[in-house]
Amino acid sequence: GAPPNVPTPYVYTYSLDGQYSLPGKLVADLGYQGSRSRKLIRLVNENFFFGGSGAFSNILFPTPDTTASYDALIARVTRRFSSGFQFDAIYRFAKSIDVVSYDGPTANTNPTYPLDVRQERGPSDFDVRHNFVASGLWELPILRNRHDTTGNLLGGWQISGILTAHTGFPWTPVVGNCSSTRGPSICPVRPV
Repeated sequence: GAPPNVPTPYVYTYSLDGQYSLPGKLVADLGYQGSRSRKLIRLVNENFFFGGSGAFSNILFPTPDTTASYDALIARVTRRFSSGFQFDAIYRFAKSIDVVSYDGPTANTNPTYPLDVRQERGPSDFDVRHNFVASGLWELPILRNRHDTTGNLLGGWQISGILTAHTGFPWTPVVGNCSSTRGPSICPVRPV
């Protein structure tokens, strides 16, 4: 089934970014990114509400009551040297919050207590609070300034590397599937 009038889901995205020249020929970027999602659709198993019918394992009904938000502070520093070396470092401090990160028929990530999804609000499954990426590139000086056939065939070599580090993903232990209608006290709550 489906409700007769389904509101249109929407997402607001916004950002603000500034770039600064620092001493030592460094270039810094400092920015903010954010988004707000509203009226996202999740599938509610109506079989849960009516005590479970032996004839059906799932009776799914799309419900537009899910929200999400994302906020991030992003700092970046870059430097290009005249000797053919450059580096880039990016740090992101972010928080992603939602009600259901992934929803699908019989998905393990569906709400544990669908009668009250406010209990499910917490860090998204893909929320990474701290993220750092550094990269470097070095153009080898071997035959770099030669513009003949030898330089074109044997020159232009580069060495590069990328380092990525981030905090882990949130995790909430869930025992059972909370398929009882005895009340919210038996269902786990996602941490904020």
